Amino acid sequence: MIRQLKNAMVLGLIALSLPVSAKTYSKYEIECLALNAYHEARGEGIKGMMAVIDVTLNRSDSKKYPRNLCDVVLQPYQFSWTLQGRPRVLERKMFSDAMYLAKLMTKGSYRGITYGSLWYHERTIRPKWASNLKRSKVIGRHIFYTV
Repeated sequence: MIRQLKNAMVLGLIALSLPVSAKTYSKYEIECLALNAYHEARGEGIKGMMAVIDVTLNRSDSKKYPRNLCDVVLQPYQFSWTLQGRPRVLERKMFSDAMYLAKLMTKGSYRGITYGSLWYHERTIRPKWASNLKRSKVIGRHIFYTV
């Protein structure tokens, strides 16, 4: 995990850090954040999971969304995996990586990879809501947007 993060930094894959909020998160919120990253982007590796975590944290920091990370993740129709009930974690190593990233990023490290994006979708779909937003970044199979 650490080697992958160092490699990502060396390759310029990590964006500049945004200002760190003084917010503290519960263990439950960090687990919700990690579950979101795992279910949304485990097939995209470290960078993809970091991007999902960044968007989720951006939402929590925004006045448009709840402050609590679990409330952000579990908001109806926001993240596709939550529509399936509570899917199981089948790849323990990837979930362990997601937990590590969630802990790291909630402390302010590696924030900004999505340039402040609040939304994203998979490249293969074309949601109507995306036409009103500015594309900020493409990471893996996802397109990220800001206002």
